[in-house]
Amino acid sequence: MPSGPMCVMNLTFFDNDRLVEAVRQTRDAAAVERRMAEPRPPSSGAITAAVYAAARCGNLPALAFLTPWCEPDVRQALALWAAAERGDLTAVRTLLPATTDDNGLVVALEAAAQRGHLAIVQTLLPRCIAHMNKGTALTRAARAGHADVAEALLPFHEGTARMWALHEAVEHSLCEGREPTAAQRLIALAPEALVPAFWAMVEAHRWEAVDRLASLAGEALPFAALTLLDPEHVAAHLPFIAGRLAGCDADGQARQVRLRL
Repeated sequence: MPSGPMCVMNLTFFDNDRLVEAVRQTRDAAAVERRMAEPRPPSSGAITAAVYAAARCGNLPALAFLTPWCEPDVRQALALWAAAERGDLTAVRTLLPATTDDNGLVVALEAAAQRGHLAIVQTLLPRCIAHMNKGTALTRAARAGHADVAEALLPFHEGTARMWALHEAVEHSLCEGREPTAAQRLIALAPEALVPAFWAMVEAHRWEAVDRLASLAGEALPFAALTLLDPEHVAAHLPFIAGRLAGCDADGQARQVRLRL
């Protein structure tokens, strides 16, 4: 069996296999190598789970170490993931017909979404619709600010997935120099996610994000939601919302105030 050095970092696996625990708990390859050499080696499913987790977090040394133990269909899927991650549309189109592992297809889609490779996302989508992982691809696209990719993925998600995508897009827009395009696009295309995302941010005490979402949404965010906020938090942390509340009378009717994003 192959052997060699490996640096293992920040991986998440299923908890029912000692290979998983070995990779999870140590940065030293020795524990993983010992587990692979035991009389009862890890199941192919455990190795596959470890490999896909390494792909998701970009741990290339772990991939190199574990891939030789993978089944051929998983190796094919990993080649597709690598092509999707680097944005090689020609390679993706070449590898896709022979890729049969559903989990591998989804991992490739997530990588392309996170990198903003719209053409690759559109190429992979027809094969991934039935297997997408709770909005992970959409959330990754939104978190990275890829508005076009998020828009392409949005029709295949609903409910909580849309809410968290908007949440992540707003968080992305808080970084200096980043445009809020993805958040604005999601507000326009998924207005039903606006209020749930707003309250998720409030519950997490993400005041800067709360105020940014309110400013991006403008009057699309119901005035009643703003009035339920703690006045002390509004005064201390939410300048846009404070200004909007100050510009309304007791019935919530806007005075002659121009709201600016």
